[in-house]
Amino acid sequence: MKIISAIALLILSFFAITPAADARSWHEVSDRKTLGISGMAALNGSGTEFLVVHDNKNAGEPRLGKVTLIDGNINYETLPWPEDNLPVDLEAITAVPGRDREFVALTSSGRGYHIAVNSAIVELGTFSLPPVHAHANIEGFTLYDLDGTLTAIWGHRGAGLEPGVFNWGTIDLDTYTVQFQGSHTWYVPVPQGNVRHISDIKIDGAGVVFVSAASDEGDDGPFDSAVYAAGSLRIEEGMPALFVNAEPVPLLRHRDRKIEAIELMSAIGVILGSDDENRGASIFYP
Repeated sequence: MKIISAIALLILSFFAITPAADARSWHEVSDRKTLGISGMAALNGSGTEFLVVHDNKNAGEPRLGKVTLIDGNINYETLPWPEDNLPVDLEAITAVPGRDREFVALTSSGRGYHIAVNSAIVELGTFSLPPVHAHANIEGFTLYDLDGTLTAIWGHRGAGLEPGVFNWGTIDLDTYTVQFQGSHTWYVPVPQGNVRHISDIKIDGAGVVFVSAASDEGDDGPFDSAVYAAGSLRIEEGMPALFVNAEPVPLLRHRDRKIEAIELMSAIGVILGSDDENRGASIFYP
């Protein structure tokens, strides 16, 4: 049975829009390749400030930034990361449920950085996800409070005929331990070609799992992306379990962007971030 929340149904109707309207909804953040958005998380409840991570690998390149949206205008500022522990290839960021202004940013290798963000970044601790997938390349990570159990879902991106893989488990951010619970493969029908079946993951208030998929044929494109409802997270036999839909439920598609970031806000809908390589970065904000 396919499970779609009220927010998913709202998005299904909202995104039945024309290409012209679609283009107007994208706002450029930067034309710099080093500021491509590979993950995002809301910094406040009003939907005007977002943290974004960048998949940079070299010293001197930004890892984290703040995007502010006011009356359709975009402001971006880099938030300096402590130089003594620079992450390499950040691909996702998620808020920590129940902890104000605390977040976890994750690298493609599964290294998690628990941080607090106020006037500066404070690193609270680090951890590594269980090595449950050989040669994992993780692009999606999210946290969810499931009936009082802090649950993590992370996704190996896959490539072409190789499926993406959802993994999930419980996580304790006081001891930095992760207990793996299960996994499930994931393919998307579109985009095709050089596709990453999972480029980001987020969960809405009803436990519905949203996933983006993206393809690119090089740093100059062409790009193609889609967002799906993948299934739902719920308790089974006392433990978190991810139930994946028999078929991906399509929500929207953008043929000229490489979507690598999703955020969900109940009063606004879905916000998207792109890493368009040589073209820089943009945000889709309804």
